[in-house]
Amino acid sequence: MSDMLALKALKTLQAVHVDGVGECFGATRFVQAVTGQNSKHSRGMLHNARRSVKRGELAQQLLCRKALLPGEYVPVYVVTSEEAVKLLACVPHRHKPETPGKHKRTNKKRARTGYVYAAYSQGNGLKVGMTCQRSPMIRIRSLNTAVLNPFSLVDFVRCTNPCEMERFVLSVLQPWRAGDHNRELFRLSARAGRVLFAGIRAAVHRDNDKDKQLHIGRPHTTTLTRLRLLLHRM
Repeated sequence: MSDMLALKALKTLQAVHVDGVGECFGATRFVQAVTGQNSKHSRGMLHNARRSVKRGELAQQLLCRKALLPGEYVPVYVVTSEEAVKLLACVPHRHKPETPGKHKRTNKKRARTGYVYAAYSQGNGLKVGMTCQRSPMIRIRSLNTAVLNPFSLVDFVRCTNPCEMERFVLSVLQPWRAGDHNRELFRLSARAGRVLFAGIRAAVHRDNDKDKQLHIGRPHTTTLTRLRLLLHRM
């Protein structure tokens, strides 16, 4: 299987002629073609292979010559096609290509459910934020430990991607931003916050009418314009 993968990768590379050896291929480019890593990671993998206790001696024997490749400014390690197959065995296990038929592990994280909320303070105005805690009230209580005029919760929405939802709400409220130093405070009343979140729920439920929980990507531009008009009319 390793032989087949190595030969398949070599077909995508440009060979150079080395006197006394014949056709050779760039070792870094070969590892990059096999593993799908970028050139920086591929060089690091070769470096680690040379230092390996188990296969370091073999890797050093294989990486014994350098040549100037097209597009390179300095000579780099090159290997023959036979040496490339042996070099693949020296690549750290976690960087080896996936063997067909084996289950592929994925490290994708599930989207965290959370809240996007609006809170109002007489001295600060309307604040919009997000939290993945059990309740937005927990976040409000922590905010009130460091302000003169405490915030009170105005409204909130529960969604599967609170970061995206928060970015959207903040983009809607840009014309009312309290200052460049703070992106989450706005010169709006508590009533404006309630109108805004009612409009968001109505817009989202049109697309997710079967779901009780909001599944937010990035709402359409027309939704943003419609919500701004709602606030302008107040």
